[in-house]
Parts: sequence; C-alpha cells; structure tokens
Amino acid sequence: MPETDDKDSEMRTSIETEMLSLSNEMKRIAMTYQDHLIEDNKTLEKISNKQDKNLNKLNQSFSALKLFSSESISCWQLIIMFIFAAVLFFFTTFVIVIDLSLIHI
Repeated sequence: MPETDDKDSEMRTSIETEMLSLSNEMKRIAMTYQDHLIEDNKTLEKISNKQDKNLNKLNQSFSALKLFSSESISCWQLIIMFIFAAVLFFFTTFVIVIDLSLIHI
C-alpha cells in the first residue's frame, strides 16, 4: 500500500503543479486583457471627444446656415432692388447732366 500512496501523492503533486501553472497563465492572460481594455477605453475617450468637437462645429455651421437661409431675400425682391438701383442711377445721372447744362448756360 505504501507504493500506491506514493503514486497517488506524486500524481496529486503533479496535478497541483499543473493547475498552479494553468492558473498563473490564466492570471497573466487576464492582466493582459485588462491592459488592452484600459488602452481601448483611452482611445475611445479620445474618439468621443473628437466627435463631440466635430458635432459642436457642425451644429454651429448648421445654425449659421439656418440663419442665412431664413434671412435670404427672394428672387423677386432682388429684381425689384436692381430696378430701383437702376432708376436711382439714371435719375442721379439726369440731375447731374441738367445741373451741368445749367452751369454752362
């Protein structure tokens, strides 16, 4: 019986050693995953900050565009404005020509 006990003891020791080795390897792998997760979280935070900045810029641009488009004049208003400017130009020119002709008389 002592031989059986020695074999059992050796087997138990061998199994315990192997289990300890496996648990240490699992711990090392878990620590590696933890390090990768920490790095990934930092990268995700940087990306999130850039997205927030870009979203703010986009919202500002959209607000400016909305303001510009809401205050734009229609085509008819633009045509009337050009006609009015042309009439004023010709009227002013006519007054200047008449004034100059009166000076030479």
